[in-house]
Amino acid sequence: MSAPTLTAPRVRRMSQLRGELSLILTPLILLLVFGVYWWWLGNQTLSSQAASALRTENLLRQIREQLTITVLSTIGVISIAIPLGVALTRRNGKRFAGPVLAVASAGQAIPAYGLLVLALAMLGGVFGRANDNFLHDRHMAWTWFSHHSDCINHFCHPAGTAQHDGGLVAS
Repeated sequence: MSAPTLTAPRVRRMSQLRGELSLILTPLILLLVFGVYWWWLGNQTLSSQAASALRTENLLRQIREQLTITVLSTIGVISIAIPLGVALTRRNGKRFAGPVLAVASAGQAIPAYGLLVLALAMLGGVFGRANDNFLHDRHMAWTWFSHHSDCINHFCHPAGTAQHDGGLVAS
């Protein structure tokens, strides 16, 4: 007896079932994760500030604000993008397509720059705590190498110079 062969309609049906199953399983898994998190959060002792932020009326107000911002920004983008896209496909508008697409591409990158700015602000910024830690670690590495490696110390400090607190001074 030979193994059953998969025919094209059968393969297509299996692929369709897999797609339908993922459409059902994904929301169920998300609901399960959300339910476990909600249960865990309900068993925690919260500060008064956290309890106030998580009250139902505050959550509903914040959800309403977020949805309002999302809908308004979507309406704004659609009201600009569709007429502009139609205008750029016309004969007189095709010469502007390159510059408009360049500006649009830059506009897509702006949220990424915003996230970068937020990350730098949280990490102390270029000139803040993160930079101080970098300089401190660099100084510590230099001090360790200069005190513990004769080869590096001899190579980096030519005759007639000595090291004092991580820097070079004339001897």
